Amino acid sequence: MQPTTLPKKSGMMLPLAAIIIIVIVAAAAFLLASKPSNTSTTIISGSKQLPPGTYAYVPNLHSSYISVIATSNNSVVATIPISALGSSDTAATPNGAYLYATSASEGIVSVINISTGTVAAIINSGVNPVAVAVTQDGRYAYVTNFGDITPVNPSNSTISVIDTSDNKLVATVSAQMPWPNNPLISGGELYFVRGETANQIAVLNISTNKIVATFSTYQTVGAQSLAATSDGKYLYVLSDGSISIINTSSHLLAEKIPWSFNADPKYISIAPNGAYLCVADFGNANVSIVNLSTSTVVANISVGTPLQEFPSSCAITPDSRYIYASVDPSEVDVISAQSKSLVSRITVGTAPRIISFVQLK
Repeated sequence: MQPTTLPKKSGMMLPLAAIIIIVIVAAAAFLLASKPSNTSTTIISGSKQLPPGTYAYVPNLHSSYISVIATSNNSVVATIPISALGSSDTAATPNGAYLYATSASEGIVSVINISTGTVAAIINSGVNPVAVAVTQDGRYAYVTNFGDITPVNPSNSTISVIDTSDNKLVATVSAQMPWPNNPLISGGELYFVRGETANQIAVLNISTNKIVATFSTYQTVGAQSLAATSDGKYLYVLSDGSISIINTSSHLLAEKIPWSFNADPKYISIAPNGAYLCVADFGNANVSIVNLSTSTVVANISVGTPLQEFPSSCAITPDSRYIYASVDPSEVDVISAQSKSLVSRITVGTAPRIISFVQLK
């Protein structure tokens, strides 16, 4: 990967009131969606193929396409139109066959055939599908349907289960609490946050599709994001005040990493090699790197001007060498984990969100 010359950022700082309005509007666009009348699947055809390599698939919340970045040269090599106003989250099957993209505004999940680069199916998932996770064996995709926001209606806060062999909806599970989000699959279980204001995590057993446990995040404010170690022994829970490290067997707190940057951290991701994690710091326009062996913050890398650029998530390449940060309004910033520096800026759609990496052979 060759570093590119970074353009200088400029522009007037927006008034605080304007920023608050923008954040509220963006949150509403992210969460509010039309209610689907059924849970059918629509099949679509098309063709597009990419050469072998590693690609970053970037959903854009306010653009009706997925941006595809070749990590070999950090360029956008394809855009995949989706039948939605935008997408907030993606997850790929381990074999690289399908990519699942949630669209809360339409209440659908777009299923992308990765080999052809086209939408293969559209699934009406539920009310406000905001996030998705794929099982480690690739057999099922689990979608968290946030449900109604106002008024709150726990009955349509659900988890949808999609069979990836035929991309049909095979089960709908009650979340038993409003606003399920941030799904994470580890060790045969699905973990999800039960509402951004609740300090609670629920555990769904994948073999039975039943909620088998709930436990505390050990934080005073709601959790923003979840990540797990590769061995499944520990769960990392990000909130505004700290990162809780929780033993997945006992559900007890093992350690807490203080978060004292007066920031608004939104997303956490652990490197495949287990050496570090990244945190997207929305408020300070930083991406932070935490050394997992010492549980300390070792770098804060600027990806723009606070109150003008907003990193909403970060993802780490399969070789653990680079961090890709989705940054509002419309770019993906690439950070070298070794030099802890910004090496590339890539223009994508409006409001890029949670990235998935796919290795094509």
